[in-house]
Amino acid sequence: MRILAVEDEVIFANALEMLIEELGYELIAIAKSSQEFLRLFASSKPDLVLLDINIQGTMDGIELAEHIMASTFAVPVIFVTSYADSHTFERAKKSKPYAYLTKPIDESALQRSIELAFDNFSKTSFAMTGSNRDMLIRDHFFVKVDQNLVKIKVDDIICVEAEDKYCTIFSQDKKLLVRMSLKDIYAKLPPNFFIQIHKGAIVNINFVQNVHLKDNFVQIEKQKQLPIGKNYRNAFLEKLNLLD
Repeated sequence: MRILAVEDEVIFANALEMLIEELGYELIAIAKSSQEFLRLFASSKPDLVLLDINIQGTMDGIELAEHIMASTFAVPVIFVTSYADSHTFERAKKSKPYAYLTKPIDESALQRSIELAFDNFSKTSFAMTGSNRDMLIRDHFFVKVDQNLVKIKVDDIICVEAEDKYCTIFSQDKKLLVRMSLKDIYAKLPPNFFIQIHKGAIVNINFVQNVHLKDNFVQIEKQKQLPIGKNYRNAFLEKLNLLD
C-alpha cells in the first residue's frame, strides 16, 4: 500500500514515517504544504492519504480532504491532528474522512484505522457502478494478510479457491491466503471477467485455456485444473460466449 501524508511539524513527521515503515507500508512522501501535497497527489496516485488539519499553504487539511473526495481519483482519507476540539471535529466530519486520530498516535491505532478505512471505502466505492470513479477503484482492492493490507490488481487474479474459513487468491505474481469468504471476494470482483464455477472456486475467464466438457473441469494455465460444478456449468458456458 502506498501512503501520502501531509505534516509540517518535523517531530510528528518523523514519528509518522517510523510508524508507516513499522507497519510495512510504502510512504510516498510527507508534504509540508497544501500546494506540495496537490502536486504529489496528482503525480503519485496514492492508495491512502494521512492529513494534518492545520498545515501551511492556501488550503488546510479539511479543504484538501474535500478536494480529494470530489476528484475522479478519490481515496480514503484519515485525519491525524493535534486538534481535538468539537468545532474542528464537526467541520472535519463534513468532509467524510474514514478516521480521525489525535496526536500522538501509536502503531495499533493507525493500523486499525487503515483497515477500517479500506473496509468502509470498498463498501461505498463499489456501490458507484457505471461511473469513471468505479472503473478506477475496481482495478484493485486490498486484502488483509497477517498485519498488512496487500494491494491486488484485479487483472492479475487468475482464480480464487476456498477451503474452510480461508480463501487462496492466485495471481500472476502472488499466492495469498486470506481469511475472507468466497462470497465476499466475489463481491469485489467485476462480473464481466470473473465467474464462480464451483462452490469453492472463482476463475478469471481471461486465464482459461481449455474447458473439458466431458470431464467437467477447467484448465487454467499449464498445471492448474479446477472442477466445474453442475449447478454452475450453464452460467459459466454462457459467460465464455461460445461459438458453435
